[in-house]
Amino acid sequence: MAGGVYIAGKALRESDVKDSGKPPRHSRGGEASVRDAIKLVLAVIFGLLCGGATLWWGINDGLLSLVGLGIAALALSVLAIPYALSALKWLLTRRK
Repeated sequence: MAGGVYIAGKALRESDVKDSGKPPRHSRGGEASVRDAIKLVLAVIFGLLCGGATLWWGINDGLLSLVGLGIAALALSVLAIPYALSALKWLLTRRK
């Protein structure tokens, strides 16, 4: 929590970052990796399955901590679905 508050405060205070016009140093400008796209799609599927199973396990056994873990896993997986769908679309168009 403290780390999140620190990062949010730092982002609000430092608004005078100048754009140099050059691409970032970590940007190589190449095409996205197929391996990364496949890993993202599989991770979202795995996250949804594990989150659902953990939620079901928690509800059946009355374990509130597992219910919370399942809800958190499902929430993160649901947030990643649009990125996974765009990666899957990119993979399918690349195959043609």
